[in-house]
Amino acid sequence: MQHMARARRSRVIILQLVTELHDEVHKLTSRPAFELEGRLRTRIDEAAEGTARLIHDALETDRDHDFARLIRHARAAATTARDGLQAALVKKFVSEKDLRAVRLILAQLYPALTSMLVFTANFQSERSGRSPSCSRPSEEPSRT
Repeated sequence: MQHMARARRSRVIILQLVTELHDEVHKLTSRPAFELEGRLRTRIDEAAEGTARLIHDALETDRDHDFARLIRHARAAATTARDGLQAALVKKFVSEKDLRAVRLILAQLYPALTSMLVFTANFQSERSGRSPSCSRPSEEPSRT
């Protein structure tokens, strides 16, 4: 019971973080400097939107495998947004101070997503009777 309550709290926190990420990214990419680099702006915006969409899809799915896959894709999309903003920093479209909020959000989002993946792996292993580190069957059958 305690695990389920913790999982629900984690989901709420992740949803809050991804909403904040989307809002902060949109604030930054709405600046006039980004009009010079439409592709960069589009890449960053789409990555932030993709992160939110993938997390929402993951939280709506009933299949653990799909959940884990979508969370991994969401982490990759968040990384794409982060890398795009780093490129914007190099081009001086944003400052280090401007990126502070996004970095703080990502510093909380990445561990929260990883925690959800670990929880899912542990839950799957409890159901299958295997430990998370033994999630794949061996190639050779055991002769015991």
